[in-house]
Amino acid sequence: MRTPPSPPTVLLVEDHIAVRTLQRFLLQRVGMTVVECDDLADGERLLREFTPDMVVLDVNLPSGHGLSLLPLIDRTSTRVLVMSGMNQAHLARLSLRGADAFMPKPFEPSAFLTQIQELLPWPAAQ
Repeated sequence: MRTPPSPPTVLLVEDHIAVRTLQRFLLQRVGMTVVECDDLADGERLLREFTPDMVVLDVNLPSGHGLSLLPLIDRTSTRVLVMSGMNQAHLARLSLRGADAFMPKPFEPSAFLTQIQELLPWPAAQ
């Protein structure tokens, strides 16, 4: 008998509690494991402690630029979705420096889940 695959772990790095709460709710609703933080220092600490399957990364954090976490992410096993309310053209250029995809904020919940599923296919998320 095959055991079902374990749910993917997603690290949310987002300072806005309402956005982070919605992201967590959506991801947990499809069965994913969510770890979250609201600043760069906690993001750095968590990335040193474990390797998530995906990082959802806000660009503008109170403690600095979220993209500064990209060099700490093991890109052989972790996908990265960059999110921001900043100018989309500017961020599209920035996100090419090591992220898999960019999504503007505010976002539609269904579009967020679709993007996650495209980057991190998992049977329960369908």
